Amino acid sequence: MIEFVAEWGSPRTLPHALEQVAATREAGFTHAKWQCFTADRLASPDARRYWAKELGGPDSQHELFSAPSLTPKEWEILFETAREANVEP
Repeated sequence: MIEFVAEWGSPRTLPHALEQVAATREAGFTHAKWQCFTADRLASPDARRYWAKELGGPDSQHELFSAPSLTPKEWEILFETAREANVEP
C-alpha cells in the first residue's frame, strides 16, 4: 500500500486544524504532519525576516513564530479526530 503524508504548518486554531484533517482525507492521504514549535526554540529575538517584504508579515522571525498555537488539549482533540477519519497523525 502506498502511503501519502500531508504536511501542514503550525495550526493556529483548532477549527482550522480540523479543516486540514478533512482536506487530508479528501485528498486520499493516509497521514498528516503538523509543525510543532515555540518561537524561543526556533528563532532568536533579533532574527530578521528571510521572506520578501512584499509577502507581508512582521520584520522579526521571532514575532512571526510567536503566533498562538494549539493547547495540549486541542492537540489531543486534533489527533483523535484525525484517527477517527483514518488519518494517522
